[in-house]
Amino acid sequence: MIKIGALSDIHGDDISKIAEDFEDEDLSAVLVNGDICNSSVKKLEKILKPLSALSVPVLVRTGNMDSSSTYTEAMTKVMKNYHNIIDMERKNQFDINGVKVILSEMLEEDFKLSHQSAIIDFLGGTYTPTLGPMIVQAHEPPYGYGDVTDKEIFYMCKRMLKVGSSDSETYDPDNWLLTLGFNHVGKKELTEKIHKYKPTAIFFGHIHENNEIAPPALEIGTGIPVKPGETVKSLALNTGPAQDGCYAILTVDDGKVSYQLGNGSSYFW
Repeated sequence: MIKIGALSDIHGDDISKIAEDFEDEDLSAVLVNGDICNSSVKKLEKILKPLSALSVPVLVRTGNMDSSSTYTEAMTKVMKNYHNIIDMERKNQFDINGVKVILSEMLEEDFKLSHQSAIIDFLGGTYTPTLGPMIVQAHEPPYGYGDVTDKEIFYMCKRMLKVGSSDSETYDPDNWLLTLGFNHVGKKELTEKIHKYKPTAIFFGHIHENNEIAPPALEIGTGIPVKPGETVKSLALNTGPAQDGCYAILTVDDGKVSYQLGNGSSYFW
């Protein structure tokens, strides 16, 4: 069994309290899923310093606000000072006690780029959960995961109550999209890939939905909301905005995955 802490959307705020909470957990790693700050060296170093005190690898990826040309330079200097900080934008993959972590961009590209040979070897081009647990580290969500329309709320309630549903049915958000003045955000290609490969989990942020409106976690493929503590084989999880103190802890055990939310997050689902 391993436990992984995850947070996203720090937006330049102090995360010392989250780091303190992580110290009380027997974590194997921490994932930072983007939107950290403006990527200046001093700012990035200040934000990541509380996590550097943890005795586990801290895997950092970018978000849409981390696109500054100074990010690479800043991370180079930060990693020299904090040796447990790992820039996943360069590494692309990381092994945590047999659990493979990869960037979402690698999954979207279907492992076709030459520098992804290690992932190709691991997945063999036909990944199934039996080949070993895999976690996808994303910033933007898969399309249809992390935000909901009124019709999808009806759909999710129907599936939770098992009314007229089939276990073989694949979750397709477009089938339930009636406009509320917005469309889903997120990446359709990423949804296609996670439905195809069924990773153990995909972590993401970007969507700052209140969990009372949108469920923080859905089972991949079915779209059924997953409550904290429930176990499934494949999970899509919005960690919530760390700027509000939100985070998540994922537990992977014997091919099953469950999660808990930090900061006393409330949830309807």
